[in-house]
Amino acid sequence: MIVGKRKSALALLFSMHGSVVPRIAPGVLAVTLFSAAVVWLDNQFPILHHTEAAAFAIFGIALSLFLGFRNNAAYNRWWEGRKLWGRILAEARALGREAEVFLAPEASQQLVRHMLAFVHLHRLTLRALPADDAARAWMTPTQQGAPHPPCAALDDIAHLLSTEQKAGRLDGFGARALTGWAASRWRRPAARGSPIHPCPSSIRCSSSAPRWSTACSVRLA
Repeated sequence: MIVGKRKSALALLFSMHGSVVPRIAPGVLAVTLFSAAVVWLDNQFPILHHTEAAAFAIFGIALSLFLGFRNNAAYNRWWEGRKLWGRILAEARALGREAEVFLAPEASQQLVRHMLAFVHLHRLTLRALPADDAARAWMTPTQQGAPHPPCAALDDIAHLLSTEQKAGRLDGFGARALTGWAASRWRRPAARGSPIHPCPSSIRCSSSAPRWSTACSVRLA
């Protein structure tokens, strides 16, 4: 478990890491300047028609309800993705421990490298980012040029376990224990020729479009 440094309330208030403030700041500033300009024009040249504030109060109540639904949907999606990602990391650690028990040291290290490549490649796939230095440190040339790199990493894990089992260096119990992790990361295609994606729940959490009333633009952090 990684425990970060505890920040003060003032540091949390002005923290920009993971905040939406940089993204919404230009729009908020533009609306503020426009509102200030309208107020100034109304004070200098009282030509604008004034209305009662009751209509705006009713509209504000409806808007607050819709914003509440959006916030709940965004947080639920983020929390589901966070649980799925934590599960992947926990199972990856368990796979590394099981590899130390059932495989020879060289094969165990190779399996852990493929597993780390899968984690990094899955992260990049969810965020639609190119390969970075952290992923290249564990990737193989085959994984880098594959149409779906996370699936290529799982293929390498399956090929390694199959080779070790055929060579007699991995017994049946160890093969079932180790291949169960890789199999749980796959989704079977709905039809022949359909693409296979690892960890479909996290991909659904990242790319599915909710209803318009609960639409949000949150991705896995």
